[in-house]
Amino acid sequence: MLNTLAVRKYPTKSDITQALATKEPEIMNYFDIPAIQREISRVTRAGPESVLYGVWNIILTWQFPVQQGYVTRPQDRHTSQAGQLGFSDLHTYQYPSAQQRANKFLIVQCKRTGLETRASTWDEGVQQLDQYLSATH
Repeated sequence: MLNTLAVRKYPTKSDITQALATKEPEIMNYFDIPAIQREISRVTRAGPESVLYGVWNIILTWQFPVQQGYVTRPQDRHTSQAGQLGFSDLHTYQYPSAQQRANKFLIVQCKRTGLETRASTWDEGVQQLDQYLSATH
């Protein structure tokens, strides 16, 4: 009967050097990601809000990964205590391990870039966020 011996190959110095050379650079901020740069470059003053939804969705899913229990929902429904119904553009949740209920912690409300200098746009955004936050917490 033949005895078989498992031979374990340990990485050599050249294996380690090659692995380090091919390692992707560490990303320190969202603007270091080419896809995010491209989406941000598509934002124009006359463009629709949906371009901003894409930018924020990418940033939030990168910053709050699903592998760590985070979920970002687009057009999340909020009903205030007065019965008013509204939809936030994006709402981020975290499902803590072993819990069925999510912790809601971040709401994003986008406005067209071309309207951001108008006081009425900010007033509307503040009112919407106030409504969504009071319905959530």
